[in-house]
Amino acid sequence: MGHLFSFIGPAASSRGAESSRPSYRPLAPVAVKQSLKRHIPTLLLLLILSAAFLVRASGMWFGLPYAHHWDEPNVIHNVLRMMKTHDFHPHRFFHTSGYIYLQLPVALLHYLYLVNQGLLTSSEEIKTAWDTGWYWTISHPSFYVWARALTVILGTATVFLLYKIGSKIYSKKVGLLGALFLAFAFGHVEHSRPITGDVPVTFFDAFAVLAAVNLVLSGKRKWYVFAGLLAGYGVATKYNNLPVLFALLIAHLLNQNKKHIFDKSLLIGASCFIAGFLIGSPYSILDAKGFVENVSFHLDYFGQQHAPHLHPGFTAGALYYSRYIFHTGLGEFLALFACLGLILSLFKKRKPNFVLLVFPVIYFLFMSSQTYRNERFAIPLIPFLALFAAVGLHLLLQFIFSKLPKFQRVQNLAAVALALLVVFTPARRSIKDAWQIYHSKETRVRMTEWMKQNLPAGSQVAIIKELHWYLPHFKDANLSIISVGALEKPSHWYSETGVDYIVTSDKFGGYYSGATQMSKEFLLQYNIRLTTNSLVKQFGHNTLWLEHFSINPKVVILKAETLARTKVQEATELIKVQTEEKAPGGKAYSWKEYKFTLNETSEVYIKLSGKTEGRGVEVMGGVDDDLTLKLDQILIPWNSLYSLNGAIQKGKAKEVELTLANISPGEHTLILWADETPTLLSLEVTAFPLTAPEND
Repeated sequence: MGHLFSFIGPAASSRGAESSRPSYRPLAPVAVKQSLKRHIPTLLLLLILSAAFLVRASGMWFGLPYAHHWDEPNVIHNVLRMMKTHDFHPHRFFHTSGYIYLQLPVALLHYLYLVNQGLLTSSEEIKTAWDTGWYWTISHPSFYVWARALTVILGTATVFLLYKIGSKIYSKKVGLLGALFLAFAFGHVEHSRPITGDVPVTFFDAFAVLAAVNLVLSGKRKWYVFAGLLAGYGVATKYNNLPVLFALLIAHLLNQNKKHIFDKSLLIGASCFIAGFLIGSPYSILDAKGFVENVSFHLDYFGQQHAPHLHPGFTAGALYYSRYIFHTGLGEFLALFACLGLILSLFKKRKPNFVLLVFPVIYFLFMSSQTYRNERFAIPLIPFLALFAAVGLHLLLQFIFSKLPKFQRVQNLAAVALALLVVFTPARRSIKDAWQIYHSKETRVRMTEWMKQNLPAGSQVAIIKELHWYLPHFKDANLSIISVGALEKPSHWYSETGVDYIVTSDKFGGYYSGATQMSKEFLLQYNIRLTTNSLVKQFGHNTLWLEHFSINPKVVILKAETLARTKVQEATELIKVQTEEKAPGGKAYSWKEYKFTLNETSEVYIKLSGKTEGRGVEVMGGVDDDLTLKLDQILIPWNSLYSLNGAIQKGKAKEVELTLANISPGEHTLILWADETPTLLSLEVTAFPLTAPEND
């Protein structure tokens, strides 16, 4: 069968049949057309790769300069920490280190670029979670852009690898179809932007399978080396991709050049697999104890049910991933053709077919058997399913036109039309998504632009820390910006400081523990102060989560002049403690208790000072010292702005301020909650009675 796009020009042989052509007529156009025909596959591949790159790259600025992804800090913050400290131990094996090490030279190159441009003078200017305590800290967004660019490149390179696999096993036509389908497969496009391991490990999977296919076709020993190294590094990028090793094993069994099953070639492949893994995860040997502990936790984590709607069992898992692939990962039409191609491939007794089949089949069975599921775990399947979709479409057309020989001349045209029809829906979705990301602005960015244009010059603006605002955006603004916690200062502080406006939110949420009564009481504190303030402008409508990043949270700017007033002159000192007492030790326990009485409704202002030690690199959780407060039913969360965290303080003294509003008259109990052995240095509690707000 001719090439997929051979209908573009008639065959050269038909022109040569014209014997009556004058001898002086030049033959160059024929040679040119023949040359073009030979290069059409290359030109089409370049076009597909360009489209694949553009649809991925145009969306890689999503969210910036704010974090919009759960897992990006697992990679980029570790990369930046390694670059700053020269400590290359990942310290956490739950998230594998393969992609961290790939990103390290990218970050270093970008750092040198920023230094050369005068935008950085020292790596200490770069702030990460270990500096701020906020897991989604972004101090220099350009590091994210460069890191995401690597994911985009690996995602695009996977499209090329799929073309090579399809060309090796079937034909260039099937390879081009598979590349086209993967170029616009929404699941792969969507995950080709964030700094996570899903698309990079898919790249290594595809590369390892290509090497295994070459091993079957050529039998050369060098492919054992390549397949082993690539598979090993892939597993170091994500542990759950261990089934890719079966591609090498099946290729070895099908290799006609092997002397026996357990020969030297297999030993080379196995050794290279181990070497590839150790290159991507060297501390699995250098810190074997930590590796075993973390991997054990990893296996246990995958065996747990993390959401009530995710039912355990293989059938539930298989349906979960099948639905994602059908509706999102590939799209309905591509998924149907993938099923057809997969079924037909089972009946093709070609050795490379078995190499192509073994990884996606075993990987699907393995992931479906796990209780913990996530849609991104299906990403390694998508390239292979895209290739099976190409096989299905190709074989279907072959069958149809074998029954309709009179229509053979339009077979290529039919192939093009059907391919475009099948890829239209995922392509439209992927392009639309990229367009929306490219042209969208985060609510905090929109509010920043509005403030620059509309607030009076010289205005003093308090921006609450819970919004995690990217303050460098105000560098060229004629505004005085103050960063302050929403619950940090008593009401009179704003008037005494001369604050004109407050930028905050009126839609706070507690993601992890918002359902408990103590957390509800804490969240209520965020809204009490806002009831008397006049709204100036607002953007967005999404929840501002206190415990993790927020996507386009609702942001409001209020006039500070109508903030509730307190009787500063009637302030009462309730508690004052100066000490250097160390807590006895334990896990999240009640350490000290203080009682006081209020005669009228008041704001209770608390200053807590202490020292907490850090015993690891964990920002959230771990075995570090922590110290927090509980007033009656209001529990201040661990790792909040108003508690002490050893992972951040690392043994240094720190003072936090907290103001709780509308505390009613009567007796109250303040409890210090400790984790491990923090040291209390001082505690001061002052009551400011409330008075009615002044009318304008």
